[in-house]
Amino acid sequence: MNIGILTTADDKQRIALNWNFDVRKLIIDIVNDRNFVRFEIFDRDNNLVLTTYYPDAKKNVAFIKPLKVVKEVTGVPNDKIKMPFLRRKIYWRVDNIRFIKRKMAFSYVYTVNRKTELKIEWFVDRR
Repeated sequence: MNIGILTTADDKQRIALNWNFDVRKLIIDIVNDRNFVRFEIFDRDNNLVLTTYYPDAKKNVAFIKPLKVVKEVTGVPNDKIKMPFLRRKIYWRVDNIRFIKRKMAFSYVYTVNRKTELKIEWFVDRR
């Protein structure tokens, strides 16, 4: 059975990747946790197989990067009374890619995170 190690700024958690493991919950925790540092999966021989920390990604190590949508508001004037003609523009930023429509940003994030889930699922033992 493979073992996952979730490292945060405070501590390390060992996660058993067995039939009871929820991949979607892990992705949500990785994206929304402010103290998240890295997530790694080790096989039975204690070899690194998957990581979220790029410097550890070698030849036989898979690298994943879950994404999150960030709302970006531009064009808001400091004084709305003197310059009412300026309109604000809302952009949705995902991994330094700027989307104009919210739906496009969320569909891109869903696609990339689903691929990430499938990579992690490959190492989970469902027997």
